Amino acid sequence: MGKRGYTVMTQKEESLFQGKDIDAWAVYIMSRLYARFKYFVLANGECWFENGNDAFHVCVFEAPLYGFIIEYAEGRTEDKLGMAEDGDQYPLFDYDTPEEMLQAMCEEIEGNKSN
Repeated sequence: MGKRGYTVMTQKEESLFQGKDIDAWAVYIMSRLYARFKYFVLANGECWFENGNDAFHVCVFEAPLYGFIIEYAEGRTEDKLGMAEDGDQYPLFDYDTPEEMLQAMCEEIEGNKSN
């Protein structure tokens, strides 16, 4: 659930979402993550980022709650990646800019880092 705990958009939240292009936000956020973290791609095309000895993956979710979610795996082997757990959700309507969202995501990621 997002910071506000909503699972569906209210009319007010929908108006906050207007004009936010999830694809553009995804390009912005992912390009910054690629520049900041080492990453690897699985045979199925999924991209994972290294985070200490562990890994994380960013998923896009669409209607009704447009935004992103981070999944964490305790290790980088395929069996560990298959058991990834969800972190926080980042709905677009909670943030004014993709940079603001990226900063919140990076704080969470750094907080989940293992050595």
